[in-house]
Amino acid sequence: MRRARVSPRIQTVSSRLVILAMLSLAAGCGQGIDAKADLDDLINRVWLVDFEIRDAIEHLETGGTHYDYLESDGTTVDADLVLPLLIRLRDELQVETLAVLETEENWAWALLVRLPANPLARQRIEAAVRETDANFDGDVSMEWGYQWLAIDFLEEPPESKACAPCRVAA
Repeated sequence: MRRARVSPRIQTVSSRLVILAMLSLAAGCGQGIDAKADLDDLINRVWLVDFEIRDAIEHLETGGTHYDYLESDGTTVDADLVLPLLIRLRDELQVETLAVLETEENWAWALLVRLPANPLARQRIEAAVRETDANFDGDVSMEWGYQWLAIDFLEEPPESKACAPCRVAA
């Protein structure tokens, strides 16, 4: 099964941020934690320095993967949802989108959007991601920094999206 080949790295941006916060607390830095600043710092000082970075659209258009790498059932989420979202963000809002790569597998384990200073543009980015999320069976996670937005397409939908009849019965 393809999932077994996934590197042992932590698989979601949310999980990485939780671990970063836990390490900060363990180090005695728990007071005044600024999760947005921590995300930007992690991206700027670790991800952009220690990992291969590529234009996210180019990565997907030339055979690279993001969500589809984790699936072995021939899913086309990258072509159907991820790539159109990134192209929309680039074309409508002129933002840069980057892929943080696991080069041996040609897999983007993180997708980043460089955030514009304009608050209205940020709202339009959030609306575009939420619209994509509404068309996806899983969950499109957004982790906001001041400079960066990390987007992750997750297989498991949140409980609020999983099963409307199940929530009514509960």
